[in-house]
Amino acid sequence: MNLTKLNKRITIQKPGKTADGSGGFNDTWFDVCTVSAAIWAISAKQIITNDRPATEITDRIRIRYRRGIRSSYRIKHKTDYYSVFGRPIQTDDGLWLDMLCKGSK
Repeated sequence: MNLTKLNKRITIQKPGKTADGSGGFNDTWFDVCTVSAAIWAISAKQIITNDRPATEITDRIRIRYRRGIRSSYRIKHKTDYYSVFGRPIQTDDGLWLDMLCKGSK
């Protein structure tokens, strides 16, 4: 892959909790890293089987391979957020990490 295709700057975020000052906690997102990425708009729907809800995949995001990215993470690009679905996929050459995502604008 030509590195010039990694023309977007994204922030990978993980879920967490912060103290609310009253003895409780609030759900929040913590930045893990900011990296260059390629974002491709795609459209796919998982086939509904056994009365399970469908998952709509809207985008594929590729970054240089990085350990520790999980399906519970999300990706921020400017004002857009993408939920990562399933386990991120390492490409056969081991250089890249592809994430199938659902975007919310």
